[in-house]
Amino acid sequence: MLVTSPIEGLPFKGTFHFHEGFYYFRDLGDRVLLGGARNIAFEAENTEEMTITDTIQEELERFLRETILPGRHYTIEHRWSGIMGMGAEKMPILRPINDQVFCAVRMSGMGVALAPVMGDKIAALMTGGPIS
Repeated sequence: MLVTSPIEGLPFKGTFHFHEGFYYFRDLGDRVLLGGARNIAFEAENTEEMTITDTIQEELERFLRETILPGRHYTIEHRWSGIMGMGAEKMPILRPINDQVFCAVRMSGMGVALAPVMGDKIAALMTGGPIS
């Protein structure tokens, strides 16, 4: 994953997927959050270690530079890796663990797209409201 510096006049709002969902990005205000590219190094990405893979980061930067923001100026301000939460079922797990801890996991590689929706659902759980 990576996040850019603020980009004046960011030309899109929303969540997007590209190349069968192997690349995914969304706006974070005037920044871009981009992740994916695991398809270029499946074996290297099949890990439980929380380490950044140079091959993946380089591909994400190339995709950002050539496809999402050609000709725009920005810097990469944050980078991180994650572990994809998969399960036999495709539905995410959303439930309270106790009165102060809530769980939203197993998003089957769709965390960037699902996180805002899951956040709203967790907020409803925390306030005792209905989950839609």
